Amino acid sequence: MMGMAKGAAHTAIEGNGGNHRGYLTAWMRYQLLDDQEAMKAFQGDSSEMMHNTNWVDVIQVNMD
Repeated sequence: MMGMAKGAAHTAIEGNGGNHRGYLTAWMRYQLLDDQEAMKAFQGDSSEMMHNTNWVDVIQVNMD
């Protein structure tokens, strides 16, 4: 999964995570805890991140 928050500068993720915090947390829960609710943010054509207009250049590869 890859995506960029609209208007984010190169260092936007530093500190408290800014606009990235929610997806960062969901990704870690999905990967480390096998959290199936968090997985919905990323997996499939209807995933939240794929349709979030606050994110651009979102790419999904091998998320089946």
